[in-house]
Amino acid sequence: MKTIDLQVEGMSCGSCVKHVTHALQPLPGVSGVEVDL
Repeated sequence: MKTIDLQVEGMSCGSCVKHVTHALQPLPGVSGVEVDL
């Protein structure tokens, strides 16, 4: 399994985490999403 780290600037709250998670999770090949503020 390949792991990719993405740096997303400007995130500061749980709503931001939710939006990023919901945007990435349905993409083909994505098996998990972890977000750390």
